[in-house]
Amino acid sequence: MFRVTDLCVSYENQADVLHHLSLDFSDHKAVGVLGANGSGKSTLFAAIVGLLRPTQGEIIYENIPLDYKKSVLYQYRQEVGIVFQEPEHQIFYSIVEDDVAFALKNLGIDPSQIKERMDEVFTLLKIEQLKNKPVQYLSYGQKKKVAIASVLMLKTKWLLLDEPTSGLDPAGKQQMIEIITRLIQQGTKIILSSHDMDLMYEICDYLYVIDKGRMIKEGDPEQVFLDEEVLKTAGLEQPWLVKVHQKLGFPLVKNEQEFMDTKLRVK
Repeated sequence: MFRVTDLCVSYENQADVLHHLSLDFSDHKAVGVLGANGSGKSTLFAAIVGLLRPTQGEIIYENIPLDYKKSVLYQYRQEVGIVFQEPEHQIFYSIVEDDVAFALKNLGIDPSQIKERMDEVFTLLKIEQLKNKPVQYLSYGQKKKVAIASVLMLKTKWLLLDEPTSGLDPAGKQQMIEIITRLIQQGTKIILSSHDMDLMYEICDYLYVIDKGRMIKEGDPEQVFLDEEVLKTAGLEQPWLVKVHQKLGFPLVKNEQEFMDTKLRVK
């Protein structure tokens, strides 16, 4: 079980930024959190991983409320990891290999195990060619992949991705979608925040919509994205596939490939 119950969060004893949020991640492979800038998504993510302590409510993991003792948080973050929107916030070493291996070295893991796990992660993300590169010469998209690799080295059960396609060109975005899909297929549970509605529609199997720190809608992708009024209230747009379905009467499909296949069948 992994859920958030009645969560309120404030900064420095000011008014709450998050207001009585309850989210349940337990039964889903990829949960999306939708909201415009300033809605509270990043604050929610920081609370989920224990970087912010709520003024009210709890994070429940494995049926136990999160304990904020340093030793407990250390163990918890080996199972619930986060990749921030800006990769520079979690890349600390000048060589990719050194940065990705850091967490396991810090845990005292045998070097042979570190190498084996690193090979697995680099293969999964298709970044083998980056292993010995200086970080300063990486593209923005490559840095995002390295940041993901550093978290995956811990074999986290849950991975929070904050705006994973932000700042990426179309090719980089497609590569990120493929990475997230592979992670889901291999059993990693994803909690995803993004302004990219097409990404959220394609990847997520359940969605929560937040506006000004309050929950205004939840449901499966079809329920949420067909509700145009709620999306407008939250400052969001419908995915293009949903617009085509509602405006032109095409069948509602999940991704561009399904859309093209449907068009061919119609012809």
